[in-house]
Amino acid sequence: MAGSEQSRDVFRFFDLPLEMREMIYDESLQEREGSLKCRGLDYKASNMPRVNLLLVSKRFKQEYKARVRKAGQILVLQDTYDSIRPDFFGLPYPRTMYTSIIVNIHIHPDDPEAEFGLHEDWMPALMRSLAACPGDVTLQFNIQMCRSDIASGEYQQELEKLVCKLALLSPVCYHVNIYGASRDWARNTGSGLKSDSILSMMWSREKQKLERIPVAVAES
Repeated sequence: MAGSEQSRDVFRFFDLPLEMREMIYDESLQEREGSLKCRGLDYKASNMPRVNLLLVSKRFKQEYKARVRKAGQILVLQDTYDSIRPDFFGLPYPRTMYTSIIVNIHIHPDDPEAEFGLHEDWMPALMRSLAACPGDVTLQFNIQMCRSDIASGEYQQELEKLVCKLALLSPVCYHVNIYGASRDWARNTGSGLKSDSILSMMWSREKQKLERIPVAVAES
């Protein structure tokens, strides 16, 4: 008797319509943010699954992962102007879930050449970490220069060297956008990639080089 009463207390989740189950899956998704152990990079991950729900049952895991995948897991890495230690670099768990990774980095005006060297040092570690990600994950770099003239002038060769190195190392499809601040750096410190940034160049996968963006197009 006690056993039959206990069985009636079990909620039959899969008796719910699929649409309702999917609504429950969507409500369980969460945002996570923090700092990577390598320092110099903060992260924010959206539409991330609750790992404990993957342990409910085999059927629940299959449905949940399919819904999670449809929502799309976006990981944003944000440069914090601090030195990055490549040996400690690692993407936040679960790496197998990401569908898109966006990396926002800044080139400081005091010593741009040193900044390029710093980022060249840790980016191979990022590329190695991508091996654990799904094969169809996309990677986007947004490189913020301190001024538009630097983005398209004397440091264009340094930019192309950095971006070409990424092209050789990247195991996934990726995009690169180069931004220049529309105002001088003194009034733009800490602005990130906001409204005062102008898209100056983009990486052309067909031509394997950076291409200038006309001002009229960039501001439209």
